[in-house]
Amino acid sequence: MLAKLFQVIPSISPVWSVGFMCACFGAASAAVLFSLLHRMTGSVLSGVFTSSVFAFSQSTWMWSITAEVFSLNNFFIVSLLWVTIQFSEQS
Repeated sequence: MLAKLFQVIPSISPVWSVGFMCACFGAASAAVLFSLLHRMTGSVLSGVFTSSVFAFSQSTWMWSITAEVFSLNNFFIVSLLWVTIQFSEQS
């Protein structure tokens, strides 16, 4: 169902749009991880380093350029961690 949102981009094939969706979720996972680590440590450098190691690791990179659901799973897990930290800071 999420792939349908990416198929509204004109003049691309459905296969390419699903691959593009996986790449976007992989990049979003790294961005949310950066935000989470920057919030937890207060250091931009640690956030950039750790999210870069995550984004450019072999398994994350491989599944972000393949039309699979693993990058979406990474995004959900990192977002869940972000929400958990946000909730724990408020209470």
